[in-house]
Amino acid sequence: MTTPRWRAPTSHGDRLADPSTDQWPLLARQQFDTLNDCYARIGSSTVAELRTSLRRRLNLPDVPVIVTGHQPELYHPGVWVKNFATARAAKACGGFALNLIADHDTLKSRAISVVHHHTDPTHVELQSIPFDQPGPELPWELATVKDAAAWTEFTNRVCQAAKSWNFTPMLLKRNWPTPRGTWGETFTAMRRTVETELGLNIRDVAVSTLGGTPEFGEFVRGVQSDLPRFREVYNRAILAYRTRHKLRSHTHPAPKLAENESPFWAVTSTGRTVPTSDTPLSAFRPRALTLTLFARLMLGDLFVHGLGGAKYDEVTDEVMRHWLGIEPPRYAVLSATALLPFNTFDASPQQLRHVQRQLRELDWQPERHGAGPAELVRQKQEWIDRPSANRTARQERFQQLSYTTKQLRNSVSRTVKEDEGMRLIQELTANGKLARRDFPWVLHPEETLLPFLQAYLE
Repeated sequence: MTTPRWRAPTSHGDRLADPSTDQWPLLARQQFDTLNDCYARIGSSTVAELRTSLRRRLNLPDVPVIVTGHQPELYHPGVWVKNFATARAAKACGGFALNLIADHDTLKSRAISVVHHHTDPTHVELQSIPFDQPGPELPWELATVKDAAAWTEFTNRVCQAAKSWNFTPMLLKRNWPTPRGTWGETFTAMRRTVETELGLNIRDVAVSTLGGTPEFGEFVRGVQSDLPRFREVYNRAILAYRTRHKLRSHTHPAPKLAENESPFWAVTSTGRTVPTSDTPLSAFRPRALTLTLFARLMLGDLFVHGLGGAKYDEVTDEVMRHWLGIEPPRYAVLSATALLPFNTFDASPQQLRHVQRQLRELDWQPERHGAGPAELVRQKQEWIDRPSANRTARQERFQQLSYTTKQLRNSVSRTVKEDEGMRLIQELTANGKLARRDFPWVLHPEETLLPFLQAYLE
Protein backbone atom coordinates (compact mmCIF):
# COMPACT_ATOMS: atom_id res chain seq x y z
CA MET A 1 0.00 0.00 0.00
CA THR A 2 1.36 3.42 -0.98
CA THR A 3 1.38 6.22 1.57
CA PRO A 4 -0.31 9.53 0.70
CA ARG A 5 1.75 12.27 -0.93
CA TRP A 6 1.89 14.44 2.17
CA ARG A 7 2.86 18.08 1.75
CA ALA A 8 4.43 20.24 4.44
CA PRO A 9 2.05 22.94 5.69
CA THR A 10 3.18 26.37 4.55
CA SER A 11 1.11 29.01 6.36
CA HIS A 12 1.62 29.99 9.98
CA GLY A 13 -0.43 27.77 12.30
CA ASP A 14 -1.23 25.16 9.66
CA ARG A 15 -0.67 21.50 10.46
CA LEU A 16 -0.83 18.09 8.84
CA ALA A 17 -1.99 15.12 10.92
CA ASP A 18 -2.69 11.63 9.57
CA PRO A 19 -4.68 10.15 11.16
CA SER A 20 -6.30 12.96 13.14
CA THR A 21 -4.72 13.38 16.58
CA ASP A 22 -8.12 12.57 18.13
CA GLN A 23 -7.76 9.03 16.77
CA TRP A 24 -4.35 8.39 18.33
CA PRO A 25 -5.54 7.24 21.79
CA LEU A 26 -7.83 4.51 20.40
CA LEU A 27 -5.21 3.40 17.88
CA ALA A 28 -2.56 3.13 20.61
CA ARG A 29 -4.85 1.01 22.81
CA GLN A 30 -5.74 -1.33 19.95
CA GLN A 31 -2.14 -1.84 18.90
CA PHE A 32 -1.03 -2.30 22.51
CA ASP A 33 -3.19 -5.44 22.66
CA THR A 34 -2.15 -6.65 19.21
CA LEU A 35 1.60 -6.25 19.73
CA ASN A 36 1.52 -7.88 23.15
CA ASP A 37 0.27 -11.00 21.36
CA CYS A 38 2.79 -10.84 18.51
CA TYR A 39 4.70 -14.11 18.36
CA ALA A 40 6.82 -13.41 15.28
CA ARG A 41 10.38 -14.44 16.08
CA ILE A 42 13.50 -12.30 15.95
CA GLY A 43 16.43 -14.50 16.80
CA SER A 44 15.59 -16.67 19.78
CA SER A 45 12.81 -14.42 21.10
CA THR A 46 9.36 -13.33 20.01
CA VAL A 47 8.34 -9.73 19.52
CA ALA A 48 6.07 -10.01 22.58
CA GLU A 49 8.94 -11.30 24.75
CA LEU A 50 11.33 -8.56 23.61
CA ARG A 51 8.68 -5.89 24.22
CA THR A 52 7.93 -7.08 27.72
CA SER A 53 11.60 -7.38 28.67
CA LEU A 54 12.63 -4.02 27.18
CA ARG A 55 9.79 -2.10 28.78
CA ARG A 56 10.55 -3.56 32.18
CA ARG A 57 14.21 -2.69 31.79
CA LEU A 58 13.28 0.92 30.98
CA ASN A 59 10.77 1.02 33.86
CA LEU A 60 7.86 1.73 31.55
CA PRO A 61 4.37 1.05 32.93
CA ASP A 62 2.25 -1.71 31.41
CA VAL A 63 0.10 0.72 29.43
CA PRO A 64 0.01 1.92 25.80
CA VAL A 65 3.20 3.80 24.94
CA ILE A 66 3.15 6.50 22.27
CA VAL A 67 6.60 7.30 20.88
CA THR A 68 7.98 10.14 18.82
CA GLY A 69 11.55 11.24 18.26
CA HIS A 70 14.15 13.33 16.48
CA GLN A 71 17.81 14.23 16.53
CA PRO A 72 18.68 16.40 19.58
CA GLU A 73 19.20 19.51 17.48
CA LEU A 74 17.65 22.96 17.73
CA TYR A 75 14.79 21.95 15.48
CA HIS A 76 11.92 24.12 14.33
CA PRO A 77 8.62 24.34 16.26
CA GLY A 78 6.80 22.22 13.66
CA VAL A 79 8.95 19.28 14.76
CA TRP A 80 8.62 20.07 18.46
CA VAL A 81 4.81 19.90 18.42
CA LYS A 82 5.07 16.11 18.08
CA ASN A 83 6.17 15.93 21.73
CA PHE A 84 3.13 17.88 22.89
CA ALA A 85 0.59 16.03 20.76
CA THR A 86 2.14 12.70 21.81
CA ALA A 87 1.84 13.57 25.50
CA ARG A 88 -1.76 14.70 25.04
CA ALA A 89 -2.74 11.47 23.26
CA ALA A 90 -0.94 9.32 25.86
CA LYS A 91 -2.84 11.02 28.67
CA ALA A 92 -6.13 10.53 26.82
CA CYS A 93 -5.65 6.75 26.62
CA GLY A 94 -4.13 6.30 30.09
CA GLY A 95 -0.81 5.63 28.42
CA PHE A 96 2.77 6.88 28.51
CA ALA A 97 4.62 9.34 26.24
CA LEU A 98 8.18 8.73 25.13
CA ASN A 99 10.58 10.90 23.12
CA LEU A 100 13.31 8.95 21.35
CA ILE A 101 16.48 11.04 21.03
CA ALA A 102 18.35 9.96 17.89
CA ASP A 103 21.77 10.74 19.33
CA HIS A 104 23.38 8.10 17.12
CA ASP A 105 22.79 10.31 14.09
CA THR A 106 25.58 12.69 13.11
CA LEU A 107 25.90 16.37 13.97
CA LYS A 108 26.47 17.68 10.45
CA SER A 109 26.89 21.40 11.16
CA ARG A 110 27.79 23.43 14.24
CA ALA A 111 25.93 26.48 12.94
CA ILE A 112 22.39 27.69 12.37
CA SER A 113 20.88 30.03 9.77
CA VAL A 114 19.85 33.48 10.92
CA VAL A 115 18.13 36.08 8.77
CA HIS A 116 19.19 39.71 8.50
CA HIS A 117 16.15 41.89 7.86
CA HIS A 118 16.32 45.14 5.91
CA THR A 119 13.91 47.70 4.50
CA ASP A 120 15.49 47.06 1.08
CA PRO A 121 14.46 43.55 -0.08
CA THR A 122 17.75 43.09 -1.93
CA HIS A 123 19.59 43.28 1.42
CA VAL A 124 17.58 40.57 3.24
CA GLU A 125 20.15 37.83 3.77
CA LEU A 126 20.54 34.45 5.42
CA GLN A 127 23.74 34.02 7.39
CA SER A 128 25.16 30.86 8.90
CA ILE A 129 26.31 31.60 12.46
CA PRO A 130 28.44 28.93 14.23
CA PHE A 131 27.74 27.99 17.85
CA ASP A 132 31.01 26.06 18.21
CA GLN A 133 34.34 25.61 16.50
CA PRO A 134 34.19 23.46 13.34
CA GLY A 135 34.73 19.78 13.90
CA PRO A 136 34.38 16.41 12.21
CA GLU A 137 30.95 14.88 11.66
CA LEU A 138 30.37 12.85 14.81
CA PRO A 139 27.31 11.18 16.30
CA TRP A 140 25.50 13.50 18.68
CA GLU A 141 26.38 11.12 21.52
CA LEU A 142 30.08 11.89 20.87
CA ALA A 143 29.89 15.50 19.66
CA THR A 144 31.21 17.32 22.73
CA VAL A 145 31.33 21.08 23.17
CA LYS A 146 34.70 22.17 21.79
CA ASP A 147 34.61 25.83 22.79
CA ALA A 148 31.98 27.13 25.23
CA ALA A 149 33.12 30.69 24.49
CA ALA A 150 31.93 30.23 20.92
CA TRP A 151 28.37 30.05 22.28
CA THR A 152 28.76 33.55 23.74
CA GLU A 153 29.98 34.82 20.39
CA PHE A 154 27.05 33.03 18.73
CA THR A 155 24.49 34.78 20.96
CA ASN A 156 26.22 38.12 20.39
CA ARG A 157 25.96 37.71 16.62
CA VAL A 158 22.30 36.68 16.87
CA CYS A 159 21.76 39.79 19.00
CA GLN A 160 23.31 41.93 16.28
CA ALA A 161 21.09 40.38 13.62
CA ALA A 162 17.99 40.75 15.82
CA LYS A 163 18.43 44.52 16.05
CA SER A 164 16.63 44.75 12.71
CA TRP A 165 13.81 42.44 13.83
CA ASN A 166 10.42 43.54 15.14
CA PHE A 167 10.61 41.02 18.02
CA THR A 168 13.11 39.54 20.50
CA PRO A 169 14.04 35.86 20.03
CA MET A 170 13.74 33.46 22.93
CA LEU A 171 17.49 32.84 22.78
CA LEU A 172 18.10 36.40 24.00
CA LYS A 173 15.34 36.54 26.64
CA ARG A 174 16.80 33.92 29.01
CA ASN A 175 20.04 33.10 30.76
CA TRP A 176 20.71 29.69 29.27
CA PRO A 177 23.30 27.52 31.07
CA THR A 178 26.82 27.39 29.71
CA PRO A 179 27.09 24.52 27.20
CA ARG A 180 28.87 21.47 28.55
CA GLY A 181 29.07 17.77 27.79
CA THR A 182 27.76 16.94 24.33
CA TRP A 183 25.73 19.28 22.19
CA GLY A 184 22.92 16.74 22.27
CA GLU A 185 22.81 16.97 26.07
CA THR A 186 22.99 20.78 25.94
CA PHE A 187 20.16 21.24 23.48
CA THR A 188 18.05 18.59 25.21
CA ALA A 189 18.42 20.44 28.53
CA MET A 190 17.33 23.70 26.88
CA ARG A 191 14.29 22.00 25.37
CA ARG A 192 13.37 20.29 28.63
CA THR A 193 13.44 23.62 30.49
CA VAL A 194 10.66 24.95 28.30
CA GLU A 195 8.71 21.69 28.30
CA THR A 196 8.73 21.58 32.10
CA GLU A 197 7.40 25.14 32.28
CA LEU A 198 4.53 24.18 29.97
CA GLY A 199 3.68 21.07 32.02
CA LEU A 200 4.67 18.57 29.36
CA ASN A 201 4.83 15.01 30.66
CA ILE A 202 7.10 13.06 28.33
CA ARG A 203 10.18 10.96 29.00
CA ASP A 204 13.37 11.11 26.94
CA VAL A 205 15.19 7.93 25.95
CA ALA A 206 18.34 8.09 23.82
CA VAL A 207 19.05 5.61 21.04
CA SER A 208 22.51 5.17 22.57
CA THR A 209 20.75 3.94 25.74
CA LEU A 210 18.64 1.49 23.74
CA GLY A 211 21.79 0.29 21.98
CA GLY A 212 23.21 -0.90 25.28
CA THR A 213 20.22 -3.07 26.22
CA PRO A 214 20.23 -6.88 25.91
CA GLU A 215 16.95 -6.63 23.99
CA PHE A 216 18.50 -4.51 21.26
CA GLY A 217 21.44 -6.90 21.23
CA GLU A 218 19.01 -9.79 20.65
CA PHE A 219 17.42 -7.80 17.83
CA VAL A 220 20.85 -7.29 16.23
CA ARG A 221 21.68 -10.99 16.55
CA GLY A 222 18.33 -11.91 15.03
CA VAL A 223 18.90 -9.71 11.99
CA GLN A 224 22.54 -10.76 11.58
CA SER A 225 21.72 -14.46 11.79
CA ASP A 226 19.14 -14.04 9.01
CA LEU A 227 21.06 -11.41 7.06
CA PRO A 228 20.76 -12.84 3.51
CA ARG A 229 16.96 -13.05 3.73
CA PHE A 230 16.67 -9.72 5.57
CA ARG A 231 18.83 -8.02 2.95
CA GLU A 232 16.75 -9.50 0.12
CA VAL A 233 13.49 -8.27 1.68
CA TYR A 234 15.01 -4.89 2.55
CA ASN A 235 16.42 -4.24 -0.94
CA ARG A 236 13.27 -5.44 -2.67
CA ALA A 237 11.17 -3.07 -0.55
CA ILE A 238 13.46 -0.13 -1.39
CA LEU A 239 13.34 -0.87 -5.12
CA ALA A 240 9.55 -1.21 -5.00
CA TYR A 241 9.32 2.16 -3.24
CA ARG A 242 11.45 3.83 -5.91
CA THR A 243 9.34 2.28 -8.65
CA ARG A 244 6.05 3.39 -7.07
CA HIS A 245 7.26 6.93 -6.55
CA LYS A 246 9.26 7.13 -9.83
CA LEU A 247 12.55 7.87 -8.07
CA ARG A 248 15.92 7.56 -9.79
CA SER A 249 18.05 8.34 -6.76
CA HIS A 250 20.16 5.47 -5.45
CA THR A 251 20.08 6.89 -1.91
CA HIS A 252 16.35 7.57 -1.47
CA PRO A 253 14.68 6.53 0.74
CA ALA A 254 17.89 4.67 1.71
CA PRO A 255 20.73 2.95 -0.13
CA LYS A 256 20.37 -0.75 -0.82
CA LEU A 257 22.38 -3.10 1.35
CA ALA A 258 25.44 -4.49 -0.40
CA GLU A 259 26.54 -8.11 -0.15
CA ASN A 260 27.12 -8.97 3.54
CA GLU A 261 26.34 -5.36 4.55
CA SER A 262 24.57 -4.97 7.88
CA PRO A 263 21.63 -2.57 8.42
CA PHE A 264 23.41 -1.11 11.45
CA TRP A 265 26.13 1.36 12.34
CA ALA A 266 28.94 0.91 14.83
CA VAL A 267 29.80 3.82 17.13
CA THR A 268 33.41 3.97 18.30
CA SER A 269 35.44 6.63 20.05
CA THR A 270 36.32 8.14 16.66
CA GLY A 271 32.86 8.24 15.15
CA ARG A 272 30.33 6.16 13.26
CA THR A 273 31.48 3.37 10.98
CA VAL A 274 30.44 0.05 9.44
CA PRO A 275 30.37 -2.79 11.99
CA THR A 276 32.73 -5.73 11.61
CA SER A 277 32.80 -9.21 13.07
CA ASP A 278 34.79 -7.81 16.01
CA THR A 279 32.31 -5.04 16.86
CA PRO A 280 30.73 -5.60 20.30
CA LEU A 281 26.94 -5.61 20.41
CA SER A 282 26.92 -2.58 22.70
CA ALA A 283 28.50 -0.50 19.90
CA PHE A 284 25.76 -1.33 17.37
CA ARG A 285 23.32 1.43 16.44
CA PRO A 286 20.36 1.11 14.08
CA ARG A 287 20.09 2.78 10.72
CA ALA A 288 16.92 4.71 9.92
CA LEU A 289 14.73 1.77 8.89
CA THR A 290 15.92 -0.63 11.57
CA LEU A 291 15.46 2.08 14.21
CA THR A 292 11.78 2.54 13.44
CA LEU A 293 11.28 -1.20 13.01
CA PHE A 294 12.65 -1.76 16.52
CA ALA A 295 10.87 1.24 18.05
CA ARG A 296 7.48 0.50 16.51
CA LEU A 297 7.47 -3.16 17.54
CA MET A 298 9.43 -3.36 20.78
CA LEU A 299 9.32 0.11 22.32
CA GLY A 300 5.98 1.70 21.52
CA ASP A 301 2.43 0.98 20.46
CA LEU A 302 2.04 4.03 18.23
CA PHE A 303 4.92 5.87 16.60
CA VAL A 304 4.46 9.53 15.64
CA HIS A 305 6.55 10.53 12.64
CA GLY A 306 7.33 13.81 10.97
CA LEU A 307 7.04 13.99 7.20
CA GLY A 308 10.50 12.61 6.38
CA GLY A 309 10.30 9.53 8.57
CA ALA A 310 6.72 8.83 7.58
CA LYS A 311 7.65 8.59 3.91
CA TYR A 312 10.51 6.13 4.33
CA ASP A 313 8.59 3.98 6.81
CA GLU A 314 6.51 2.73 3.90
CA VAL A 315 9.60 0.58 3.30
CA THR A 316 9.70 -0.51 6.95
CA ASP A 317 6.10 -1.71 6.62
CA GLU A 318 7.11 -3.98 3.74
CA VAL A 319 10.08 -5.34 5.71
CA MET A 320 7.75 -6.25 8.61
CA ARG A 321 5.31 -7.97 6.25
CA HIS A 322 7.84 -10.02 4.29
CA TRP A 323 10.59 -10.61 6.86
CA LEU A 324 8.49 -11.17 9.99
CA GLY A 325 5.23 -12.13 8.31
CA ILE A 326 3.12 -9.67 10.31
CA GLU A 327 0.85 -6.78 9.44
CA PRO A 328 2.73 -3.68 10.66
CA PRO A 329 1.21 -1.46 13.33
CA ARG A 330 -0.02 1.81 11.94
CA TYR A 331 2.00 4.94 12.58
CA ALA A 332 0.87 8.55 12.80
CA VAL A 333 2.16 11.63 11.00
CA LEU A 334 2.26 15.15 12.38
CA SER A 335 3.92 18.28 11.06
CA ALA A 336 3.14 21.95 11.61
CA THR A 337 4.40 25.37 10.63
CA ALA A 338 5.23 28.32 12.87
CA LEU A 339 6.73 31.29 11.06
CA LEU A 340 8.86 33.97 12.62
CA PRO A 341 6.69 37.11 12.96
CA PHE A 342 8.72 39.30 10.63
CA ASN A 343 7.25 42.32 8.91
CA THR A 344 7.22 41.03 5.34
CA PHE A 345 6.97 42.93 2.07
CA ASP A 346 3.64 43.58 0.35
CA ALA A 347 4.31 41.65 -2.85
CA SER A 348 2.16 38.63 -3.63
CA PRO A 349 2.46 35.92 -6.29
CA GLN A 350 -0.87 37.10 -7.71
CA GLN A 351 0.55 40.60 -8.25
CA LEU A 352 3.61 39.17 -10.02
CA ARG A 353 1.48 36.97 -12.29
CA HIS A 354 -0.65 40.01 -13.17
CA VAL A 355 2.42 42.08 -14.14
CA GLN A 356 3.90 39.18 -16.12
CA ARG A 357 0.61 38.85 -17.99
CA GLN A 358 0.67 42.58 -18.77
CA LEU A 359 4.24 42.29 -20.07
CA ARG A 360 3.21 39.46 -22.39
CA GLU A 361 0.36 41.63 -23.64
CA LEU A 362 2.79 44.50 -24.30
CA ASP A 363 4.75 42.09 -26.50
CA TRP A 364 1.91 40.41 -28.36
CA GLN A 365 -1.17 42.61 -27.87
CA PRO A 366 0.26 46.11 -27.36
CA GLU A 367 -2.92 47.65 -28.75
CA ARG A 368 -4.67 46.70 -25.52
CA HIS A 369 -2.50 49.28 -23.78
CA GLY A 370 -3.26 52.13 -26.21
CA ALA A 371 -0.15 51.59 -28.31
CA GLY A 372 0.21 52.81 -31.91
CA PRO A 373 -1.89 54.79 -34.39
CA ALA A 374 -5.51 53.81 -34.86
CA GLU A 375 -4.94 52.90 -38.52
CA LEU A 376 -2.31 50.30 -37.58
CA VAL A 377 -4.60 48.86 -34.89
CA ARG A 378 -7.38 48.62 -37.50
CA GLN A 379 -5.09 46.84 -39.96
CA LYS A 380 -4.07 44.29 -37.36
CA GLN A 381 -7.69 43.53 -36.49
CA GLU A 382 -8.48 43.08 -40.20
CA TRP A 383 -5.69 40.53 -40.51
CA ILE A 384 -6.94 38.75 -37.36
CA ASP A 385 -10.43 38.52 -38.85
CA ARG A 386 -9.29 37.54 -42.36
CA PRO A 387 -9.99 33.83 -43.18
CA SER A 388 -7.03 31.67 -44.20
CA ALA A 389 -8.21 29.03 -46.60
CA ASN A 390 -4.82 27.58 -47.52
CA ARG A 391 -1.22 27.43 -46.42
CA THR A 392 -0.12 30.42 -48.46
CA ALA A 393 -2.89 32.55 -46.98
CA ARG A 394 -1.99 31.45 -43.47
CA GLN A 395 1.68 32.32 -44.02
CA GLU A 396 0.77 35.77 -45.36
CA ARG A 397 -1.60 36.33 -42.44
CA PHE A 398 1.12 35.33 -39.93
CA GLN A 399 3.71 37.61 -41.55
CA GLN A 400 1.38 40.61 -41.63
CA LEU A 401 0.31 40.08 -38.01
CA SER A 402 3.94 39.80 -36.93
CA TYR A 403 4.81 43.00 -38.81
CA THR A 404 1.93 45.09 -37.45
CA THR A 405 2.45 43.74 -33.89
CA LYS A 406 6.13 44.72 -34.08
CA GLN A 407 5.19 48.21 -35.28
CA LEU A 408 2.73 48.60 -32.44
CA ARG A 409 5.23 47.23 -29.93
CA ASN A 410 7.79 49.87 -30.93
CA SER A 411 5.41 52.59 -29.79
CA VAL A 412 4.93 51.34 -26.23
CA SER A 413 7.33 51.34 -23.25
CA ARG A 414 7.85 48.28 -21.07
CA THR A 415 10.10 50.05 -18.58
CA VAL A 416 7.52 50.80 -15.90
CA LYS A 417 6.09 47.28 -15.90
CA GLU A 418 9.55 45.69 -16.02
CA ASP A 419 10.61 47.75 -13.00
CA GLU A 420 7.43 46.77 -11.19
CA GLY A 421 8.01 43.10 -11.99
CA MET A 422 11.62 43.28 -10.75
CA ARG A 423 10.50 44.91 -7.51
CA LEU A 424 7.89 42.19 -6.95
CA ILE A 425 10.45 39.45 -7.63
CA GLN A 426 12.89 41.01 -5.16
CA GLU A 427 10.22 41.34 -2.48
CA LEU A 428 8.96 37.79 -3.00
CA THR A 429 12.53 36.46 -2.83
CA ALA A 430 13.06 38.35 0.43
CA ASN A 431 9.73 37.06 1.79
CA GLY A 432 10.83 33.52 0.96
CA LYS A 433 13.84 33.98 3.25
CA LEU A 434 11.77 35.61 6.00
CA ALA A 435 9.00 32.98 5.85
CA ARG A 436 11.11 29.83 6.07
CA ARG A 437 9.50 27.26 8.34
CA ASP A 438 12.74 25.65 9.50
CA PHE A 439 14.22 28.38 11.70
CA PRO A 440 15.21 26.89 15.11
CA TRP A 441 12.81 27.36 17.99
CA VAL A 442 15.32 29.52 19.91
CA LEU A 443 14.87 32.26 17.28
CA HIS A 444 11.12 32.52 17.93
CA PRO A 445 9.69 34.99 20.46
CA GLU A 446 8.20 33.49 23.61
CA GLU A 447 4.93 35.34 23.17
CA THR A 448 4.13 33.42 19.96
CA LEU A 449 6.08 30.19 20.45
CA LEU A 450 4.73 29.11 23.84
CA PRO A 451 1.01 29.44 22.92
CA PHE A 452 1.73 27.62 19.64
CA LEU A 453 3.19 24.65 21.55
CA GLN A 454 0.66 24.76 24.39
CA ALA A 455 -2.22 24.40 21.94
CA TYR A 456 -1.04 20.88 21.06
CA LEU A 457 -0.95 19.92 24.72
CA GLU A 458 -4.47 21.19 25.40
